[in-house]
Amino acid sequence: MLRFWVLLLIATVAGAEAPKRKATIEWRSVDGAKEYELEVASAPEMEPKLLRKTYPGNSVRLTLPLGTYYFRVRGIGEDDAPGPWTDVQGFIVNPAPPQALSPAARAVVKEELKDGTLTLNWTPGLKGTTHHVEVTDAQGATSVWKTPKDELEWKPPGPGVYRWRVGHETPSGTQWGERSVFQVNASAIPGPAVEKVVEYVERQADGSVAPTEAAFIEDPKAVRKAEWSAIFRGAQSIVAYTANDVDSNVNASGAAVVGMLGAELRWRGPKSTHQRWTWSGALSFESLSQTVLGTQFNLPRLYGRVFYGREFGRWRFGGFAHLALGEAGIFIVQGSTEAVRTRVVRQGYGLGGMGTYRASDTLFLSTILMLRLDTGGESDDLPNALTDSLGIELGFGLSLNLSKKFFAEGRLRLLTEDYRWAAATAPDAQSSLSTAFVILDLGVGYRL
Repeated sequence: MLRFWVLLLIATVAGAEAPKRKATIEWRSVDGAKEYELEVASAPEMEPKLLRKTYPGNSVRLTLPLGTYYFRVRGIGEDDAPGPWTDVQGFIVNPAPPQALSPAARAVVKEELKDGTLTLNWTPGLKGTTHHVEVTDAQGATSVWKTPKDELEWKPPGPGVYRWRVGHETPSGTQWGERSVFQVNASAIPGPAVEKVVEYVERQADGSVAPTEAAFIEDPKAVRKAEWSAIFRGAQSIVAYTANDVDSNVNASGAAVVGMLGAELRWRGPKSTHQRWTWSGALSFESLSQTVLGTQFNLPRLYGRVFYGREFGRWRFGGFAHLALGEAGIFIVQGSTEAVRTRVVRQGYGLGGMGTYRASDTLFLSTILMLRLDTGGESDDLPNALTDSLGIELGFGLSLNLSKKFFAEGRLRLLTEDYRWAAATAPDAQSSLSTAFVILDLGVGYRL
């Protein structure tokens, strides 16, 4: 006996307004079958039959009224002996693809939405039809849902212009209706104040105006004002150092625990509704407390950073410039028990990149990488002035909103510093002190 499987069923459109549409039924050819017998019925029990006919090929194109149908196929061998029937399968001949009804094309939703939910509805398909609903925002983010109903409750994520369409699900894919565009104003979104979105408008022949799909105009109320915040930090660090003093021919290494207190003032620049690149900055003061070879160092340091970044969905990334002024603690081993301990003032210039990811409305993750140039410093206790040197900083941060005003922040930083000077006994050689800080700090901030 011959066995085969139904391969594909394709329902295709033939006239948007016609009471009948064309449907193509296709199956896999089977060796030894000279023809195929097809039955089509309006019920899964295959009674009453609407069609019973043999075909020489492996597909047939039928013109059918709108409705639900069932079919099965079997092969007929060269000896006219029929094979077994395939399993009964069903399909729907739908009218033209559904059309979006509400919101209507170019509608502007102004009234506050109950529970923040907007109802989308469309022309329905026949009973049993699965509808696909697609909504796309101005940034191109697309959401798709499946529903047997002719309406969908949807929560706009924010004000803006959206495009949507509805389609029928068919075995060969989705047949989509035309796209429709509508706008959601800030006044329609309940809860805290949000940015407004206003489009260019075009004047109609009757004197009315309607939003278009053109670029947005600036609405003074859509500008996010500059924001200030302050954060206070406490930190604990381990610093590993290596020293090589050519004059005394002594190498040394060790580790020390460093405490730190800090305060930072932050500024985030204003931003219009569809502005992508924005400015921000920070001014930080830190005081490091470090004990080296029995000497206590309290080292004040001042940092300033200017950041220019792009906001894209949940991401914000870009580059920043860094300027620093502060003291460094220097020690030079001169023997088994003696060392020079002193302070120098150094300036730092850096360029780096930073990325921030909004994991949720309350949780933010960040990372930075910076290459820094530190100028040399002088001291009466040093045999020679320090040379300029390079350092790096790598950091990871986590910020958690505790309330509308307060937030907590933690950072893990790797910071390297390098100090070099010419040896007095060998001018062509250099003595050096290299340090690597691993800093874990925690802080609490307040939005001003």
